[in-house]
Parts: sequence; C-alpha cells; structure tokens
Amino acid sequence: FITEDKTRPFESGEPVTNIYATHKETEVIDIQDQNVTIAANPYGRGRGVYLSGLPYSPENARILYRSLFYAAGKETELHRWFSTNFNCEVNVYPAIGKVAIINNTADEQRTTVYDGNGNPHSMILRSEELRWESYDENSIII
Repeated sequence: FITEDKTRPFESGEPVTNIYATHKETEVIDIQDQNVTIAANPYGRGRGVYLSGLPYSPENARILYRSLFYAAGKETELHRWFSTNFNCEVNVYPAIGKVAIINNTADEQRTTVYDGNGNPHSMILRSEELRWESYDENSIII
C-alpha cells in the first residue's frame, strides 16, 4: 500500500547503513544494498512505519502521505480528496465549500481526483494550474 504509486526506486537520500528487521512481525517493504529503507510493524491499534532518509520529492511526499494512512489503518479512506497523480494535490476548504486542485509542475498533468465521497473525476491540468472548484455534500461540482 505504501509504495503503490512508486514509478522508480525509492529515493532514500544519504544512505543509512546497518538497518535490519529484527522482529518477526516487521514487514520489509523496500531494501537497498541489504539495508532496510521502508518497513512497517504492528504497534498498538496501528502500525509503526520506518522511512530511511526521505529527501523531498513529489514521489516521496506521496510515500509519506500513504504511510500515514497505513500507520493509522485507514487505507480504505485514501481515495477521499485525493489525486492519483503525485504531481498534483487537492486542498479542501470546508468553511467556504471550495476545493483547490493544483498542478505542481511546469508540464501538463492528467489525473483523477477523488472527492469526499470517493467519486472519481478525470481532469487535465495545464502547467502550474491552480483550479478552484466548489463542492456540496463532499462531492466536487465541476
């Protein structure tokens, strides 16, 4: 679940060496040069997630975002106010009933945006476009 959107090997930044899974319940998600770079472990009513390094990139931001849902055991809630393209983001402003959908790149981007009810909306965003949409009852009005 955490790495489902990955399009290339995990960028862990500066290598952290001698990282190993020592507990039998640890789920090793990514390993590089025999060092664990992403792992999860049951903890209380959720999970602990280990991410090695994690320098900023849009793809790493998505890995962190998905890690938070995974740690909380709320994977089924991911597709609410969510963009399938990690170069785009969705910001919700409930007080004014608006949604900002943003292309964070200089290139045109195609994405599917899921509204608050999990309904998909396909769209194309121009270079660096910020699109404001209204929503009602958690559904985007386009």
